[in-house]
Amino acid sequence: MKAKRLSAIWLACALALPLAAEAAQTCRSESEVPSTTPTGRFTDHGDGTVTDTLTGLMWAQCAAGLSGAGCAVGSSGGSSWQGALDLAAAVRSPDTPTGVCPT
Repeated sequence: MKAKRLSAIWLACALALPLAAEAAQTCRSESEVPSTTPTGRFTDHGDGTVTDTLTGLMWAQCAAGLSGAGCAVGSSGGSSWQGALDLAAAVRSPDTPTGVCPT
């Protein structure tokens, strides 16, 4: 009886495997995906930071190591966990005392 149940399970898996392989992800172009957050909701402070006026969250416009228009100046690279913690500590200010770094 146990062997029949295992055989049935193997058969079900074997039949389902091609179905899973057929379920391919379809990527859509940016123009096909509607914006979910209106740009008017953000305040650009002109100092490299942006604030979401609904949530009050503020973040840097560019990744660490990048700056300038379109974040085209500099280079960004990976960081260790400790390096990320050090960066968060370095960017703390009276407005952002916790130094939260979004991921």
